[in-house]
Formats: sequence, C-alpha cells, structure tokens
Amino acid sequence: MSNTAPRRTLGYRSGFASSLEGNVAIGSGANNTVSIFAEDGVDINGSPLATDVVLSFNLSAAANVIDSNLFVADRAYQLVSVEEAHTVAGSDGSAVTLDIKKCTGTQAPSAGTTMLAATIDLKGAANTVQSPALSATAANTLLAAGDRLAMDITGTPTAVAGVALTIVLRPVAS
Repeated sequence: MSNTAPRRTLGYRSGFASSLEGNVAIGSGANNTVSIFAEDGVDINGSPLATDVVLSFNLSAAANVIDSNLFVADRAYQLVSVEEAHTVAGSDGSAVTLDIKKCTGTQAPSAGTTMLAATIDLKGAANTVQSPALSATAANTLLAAGDRLAMDITGTPTAVAGVALTIVLRPVAS
C-alpha cells in the first residue's frame, strides 16, 4: 500500500504537461513556479487557484420540478453560472419559471434571495440551453457557509419534463 498523494495532471500554456505526485514544485524563476499540494489544491506563485464546483441536477418528470433545496454551502462560494434545458416545455396557461435562490436560516426556497437577474422560462423552446444573467447585486451571488442554494418554481409545471440544471460555484475566501 502506497502513502503517496493522489496523482494530479497539470498543463502549461506552452504545452508542457506533467503528472505529479505529492508535494512537488516545478519550474524556476519568480514568475513561473507551480506547486501541487494534493491536500490543498493548486498554487501558482504561492496563490491558491479556486476549483469550481459543478452541480448537476436532472429532473425527469413534472412531479420532480418543485421548490427544493439543492445544496448546503460548506464554505463561502460565488455563483459563477447557471444553465438549464428541458426536453418538454411547460404548457400551463400562466408563466412557469425557475429561479435560483440563496436561503439562510429557515427560509423556504420561495422566500430566499434571487441570485439571477431574471428567471428561467420553463415554457421556452425545448432542448434549448438557457443561461440567465446573474444578479447585478454582487452580495446576492455569494453563499456563506451554511447558506442553502435553492430552486424556486413559479406557476404550475404540469408538462415540464427532462429538466437538466447545471450550477457552477467558485470557492471564495470567507
């Protein structure tokens, strides 16, 4: 049984690539040192690089498209992007939308703070990726440790099906 750290692969822009194990530093000079620390992530010139967290959800039937908590933050995160596509569009007479919200304490998903500039239209064209703009208020796109990321549905998602939802978060210093 080996006590070596997990293997990581790193590529330079110049095309250099190397598989590294354990705590290893490569390169020379003040401007190109790359350190790999298996337990801490990747450092470039002593500054840690954030590793994005990609959350993917597949809501196959209308019965699954309900207000829900999706994620509980274990540290501070910045919302980077949201993408949604559905295979069957909603058909209810009124608007059917999906919003991504930040919830604190005991807030229900519908009571949270919106993290988007506009909601996602679940009656939009099927099999079309929607990438809504994020809230212009920077604080609305930040999660603190213990905050929840939630999905708030408005309207009646009667026919909506095959919803694929991808949310990207980036760790930030707390």
